[in-house]
Amino acid sequence: MPSTFDGRMAELDRQVGRGRIESRVKVDQPYAKYQHERMDLSHPSGGKAHYLRDPLFLSRNGFMQRIATRALRPNGVMSAMISIADDIAHDAYKQAPFEFGDLKASPSPAVYERGTRVYYRPPQKSRLTKPELRIKYHLRSIGFGNDNHTSISRRRRRPRR
Repeated sequence: MPSTFDGRMAELDRQVGRGRIESRVKVDQPYAKYQHERMDLSHPSGGKAHYLRDPLFLSRNGFMQRIATRALRPNGVMSAMISIADDIAHDAYKQAPFEFGDLKASPSPAVYERGTRVYYRPPQKSRLTKPELRIKYHLRSIGFGNDNHTSISRRRRRPRR
């Protein structure tokens, strides 16, 4: 290894590479941003607002340590960025509001190097179509989803008079 600072920086540059590496997690549902940003919404079936932001902010120091630890390994920065994107997507899944499950199943991690996608994991549930959204809103209007998942089963248990 070179003994001067400039020499060591050149060696680090050679080992790590150049260019921007960016991890992204996308939650592609028509109402994802609304659910993410609105602190005043109730989530009686679980989940919370800021389901995507919080995993990033709460774990950022650990993520930076992960990158630093792997930086000098072959493909170390890239593997760190992929694992970070996967971790954020997993945590977003755990924290996203649950109504019918489509928002929770929508996080999709990706990693880009110099603007080119080099890693992608598709969502478990793709973006709802307009007909699917209409069905979802109809189900909510008859008691499924929004309040809790047991409201319909309670109705069935009541004796008929």
